[in-house]
Amino acid sequence: MLLGHSVGCQAALRALAELPPGLTIAGLLCIASWWTVDRPWESLRTWSNTQLDFTRARAAAGCVRVLISDNDPFTADHEDNRRTWQERRDAEVTLVPGARHFNGAEEPAVLEALHALTADLMRADPADPNFP
Repeated sequence: MLLGHSVGCQAALRALAELPPGLTIAGLLCIASWWTVDRPWESLRTWSNTQLDFTRARAAAGCVRVLISDNDPFTADHEDNRRTWQERRDAEVTLVPGARHFNGAEEPAVLEALHALTADLMRADPADPNFP
């Protein structure tokens, strides 16, 4: 399982897209993830202006879950962000009201999502053809 936060989600997807065919991970949890940033600064342009092989990234990760906020200061259109995750990755997206960019000292929604994904992956049967 892999966990990414903000631009770390972009890094995780790009790493997955570079895995050799057939090599996979069971799950990916993306927190405060984005496809566009309202006012990107220069170091972010590298991430948002480069192509990503969605087919390879999709094949390399089984279950993908995403946590976004309705008031993230970097990407205001959370509905577009949700739709994009669902279209590009068929991700399960959870909107956490008021979580901003998930930078708090404690983030209960993140811990809950991590526990839930871990539990789901532990219950999964690797012999099942639908196993991630």
